[in-house]
Amino acid sequence: MPASKRRGAKYLHTYRSRGRTFYYFRRAGANVRLHGDPSSPAFWEQYSQLLRDTEPERKATAPERIQAGSIAALIRTFQAAPEWRAKGKGAQEYYRRAFRSLDRIETQPANALARRHVLRIRDEIAATSPTVADRFIICVRTLYAFAIDREFGIGPRRVTANPCAGIKRIAKGGSREAWTDEQHATFESHAHPEGILTGYLIATYTGQRLGDVIALRPQDYDGKRLHLTQQKTGRQLVIPAHARLKRHLDSLPHDGRQTFVLTTLGRPFSKTGFSEAFGMATARVGLKGMTFHGLRHSTGKRLAEAGCSTHEIQAILGHTTLANTELYTSAASQERLAREAIRKLEGRRK
Repeated sequence: MPASKRRGAKYLHTYRSRGRTFYYFRRAGANVRLHGDPSSPAFWEQYSQLLRDTEPERKATAPERIQAGSIAALIRTFQAAPEWRAKGKGAQEYYRRAFRSLDRIETQPANALARRHVLRIRDEIAATSPTVADRFIICVRTLYAFAIDREFGIGPRRVTANPCAGIKRIAKGGSREAWTDEQHATFESHAHPEGILTGYLIATYTGQRLGDVIALRPQDYDGKRLHLTQQKTGRQLVIPAHARLKRHLDSLPHDGRQTFVLTTLGRPFSKTGFSEAFGMATARVGLKGMTFHGLRHSTGKRLAEAGCSTHEIQAILGHTTLANTELYTSAASQERLAREAIRKLEGRRK
């Protein structure tokens, strides 16, 4: 029987049947059952993901209602400039997401945005994803660099300072920090939504970048190999499916599925959406700050430690030059030689 909606959580409804309680998320035509119970962090991770997935597209403020010199006016000016058009679609998506965080103050004068304001917003975002919080600062910093360069604003409303100047990143390690075997084991020891786990496994066993991972479709997999064209390099790769990845992909339904990596609503992820969801997943299991791109580096490191040649690693990761690939092989060789040296030192007679 239907029960009242839970307090403090929008769109969340409970149903009781035969002594059991079921939880459903209802919004914008979506009616999705949430697994587990509210005492589980995974439950609220599903809930947060559904909130993002069903968020209606932001309606742009009508041009006639935008005040001259306001933050909204600055954003509109930036998005009409050549600098905006020069950015790729993925980058534009990052900027739009960052600018949405300014919605609550978009009517304020652009030159009134102070360092304390952006830090407050950044800290709110960082509670979910430090990486996305850093990206927010980067986007707003670029916006205000544009404003200063274009002398945005008239008279006392002219923008003369960048509120993001000097703000340092807060995500630990950065995108180049490879995951350790222990960190992989920690992540894999917890349950994750299907889309998060699928993205993780594809990245771990192919070493591909986020954009390529979330774009993979069932028709790109022939049951033995993955066929893809890297978005960054344009290289066409054919990668044999690792046994563990093969088992996982074979277990997924393929009919009517646009991509392998889907949201809880069965829709393809955007890069920003997946980054945020993955950041929540890592934070929940004590790996806050470890990035999805770090999986690419851990794959390269593992291949090198397994004794793969530079050309073999390049064939998997798709590097256009051997210099990038040699970073993995040289590091693995150094560690292997160092282990051998210490072994010999320990065996030396005094």
